[in-house]
Amino acid sequence: MNNVKIKSKNLNVYYGEKQALFNVNLDLNEKEVTALIGPSGCGKSTFIRCINRMNDVIDICKVSGNIEIDGVEINDKNLDVVSLRERVGMVFQKPNPFPKSIYDNISYGPKIHGKGETKSELDEIVENSLKKAALWEEVKDRLDEPGTGLSGGQQQRLCIARAISVNPEVILMDEPCSALDPIATAKIEELIDELKKPTL
Repeated sequence: MNNVKIKSKNLNVYYGEKQALFNVNLDLNEKEVTALIGPSGCGKSTFIRCINRMNDVIDICKVSGNIEIDGVEINDKNLDVVSLRERVGMVFQKPNPFPKSIYDNISYGPKIHGKGETKSELDEIVENSLKKAALWEEVKDRLDEPGTGLSGGQQQRLCIARAISVNPEVILMDEPCSALDPIATAKIEELIDELKKPTL
């Protein structure tokens, strides 16, 4: 039996006068893949953006209720949002690689969070992240080329590699395959299945 990782209690979200989420109570376990399914506009993206406080950047958005990760309330005003987003990675619906090289796309996060202090440490993080995202074999000889030059499916796997480069405890994915072809989708589905497995 897996432990509860994320606990949402009486979560309400408002955009100005419009209420988008109503009293959401949901427990999410660690080492599991949980899919939120519902019609367009029902609040799926709003809910997952609450988990890493992405709604903070929307001026008219107001959140009430509780979300805890490992028993810690993430909406506490004293919580360091940067460290929260290091623990909770996010992959968006549309691939959004940085306008940098493939290598720099992956190494950027670890550098910011002080995780790769030497070039060899960064090289290892980049290689491991790209391998986990099933992209290494396709790009290992062109790491200095721009990430924006990759195909749509490759760009999305690059964004996943970027998200996992800092070893997040939680990865939020907002319809990561909606813009991809069936082959690219299958690769990302396999990757999601791999990511939930406990690391040794």
